[in-house]
Amino acid sequence: MMSHRILTASLVWSFAAASVLVAQRAPLPADSITQPSSRPASDNQRLQAGDVIRVNIWREPALTGDFPVDESGAVTLPLIGRRQVTRTAWAPLRDSLITAFRRDVTTEVITIVPLRRVYVLGAVLRPGIFMLDPTMGVEAAVALAGGAAIDGNLERLRILRGGQVIVRDLSITTAVGRYPLTSGDQVFVDRRSWVDRNSALLLTSVLSIGGIIAALSRN
Repeated sequence: MMSHRILTASLVWSFAAASVLVAQRAPLPADSITQPSSRPASDNQRLQAGDVIRVNIWREPALTGDFPVDESGAVTLPLIGRRQVTRTAWAPLRDSLITAFRRDVTTEVITIVPLRRVYVLGAVLRPGIFMLDPTMGVEAAVALAGGAAIDGNLERLRILRGGQVIVRDLSITTAVGRYPLTSGDQVFVDRRSWVDRNSALLLTSVLSIGGIIAALSRN
């Protein structure tokens, strides 16, 4: 009688563990990813306090560098001086800055790039604030944070903007080039579940219980 009870309990536990494992491994349905609403192009976005303007003027190292936007929304640039930069879309602002620099420098090679402040949080090796240029997306942000921690799940990322989740259950492989980030965005890497982290142990346990069941059956 006792062997039959052990057999029944073992079977129930084995099927339950296997079912949970399969559920954890199953791919997410397509509609579990919330598509972002229409987003403005990079040139239409505006800088915010805490962002950085990167200036690169050929053969002018004294004029080249990264210049932070202060809490009042202004930046101080060499030759140009202090200028309010958060009230104008990026494209006309960039053009006006290049025009201002060209009044005092002869080179035609002037590059001005916005670096936007993005938070990378959750199960990453180095959570914190990172500065991204417009060519860098979600995958670059996670890479700057050192990649996923040992319990990080790169198949379940979230993007938060203004305190609201705008994308959830995002796989980093499908994020490439699809979700441009804006200043102040938060990229959150979720942690893998206990079952996912211990799948090898569960499989080993199921196989071991199967052996026990087979032995009891023979008896």
